[in-house]
Amino acid sequence: MRQNNKGFTLIEVMIVVIIIGILASIAYPSYLNSVRKSKRSDAKTALIDLRINQEKLRANCPFYAQVLLNAGAAGATCGANSGATDLGYTSTSSSQGHYVLAISAGTASGVAYTATATAQGDQANDSGCTVITLAVSAGGDTLSPQNCL
Repeated sequence: MRQNNKGFTLIEVMIVVIIIGILASIAYPSYLNSVRKSKRSDAKTALIDLRINQEKLRANCPFYAQVLLNAGAAGATCGANSGATDLGYTSTSSSQGHYVLAISAGTASGVAYTATATAQGDQANDSGCTVITLAVSAGGDTLSPQNCL
């Protein structure tokens, strides 16, 4: 006489659990990399916005701002020299908060600058793309590293 068993054995269930675990261990890191890659747009947007504000200031001043934060005046100011000029930002964080922005002087005359967006929080685990740079000189610009854009 034959028994009609219904259900799964313990070994069958364990095999399914192991397969799901293997698939999850492969998929989750890929998912995190995709999320980090999508957050890079926050840095690019912040750097382009900074460039636009620099060009607005340059239309009225003979140099680019070398300071990001507002030193007390409302909006961007045109000081006596490039070191005293600020862009009027109230925060160094990008709009979504994944990056910290900074400006450094490219030349002593203030006609060039380098803006950087440095990853913070979980975005700091974005290997190879933790610092995204915008270099502006003589009206041209370069975003780098290229593989991060």
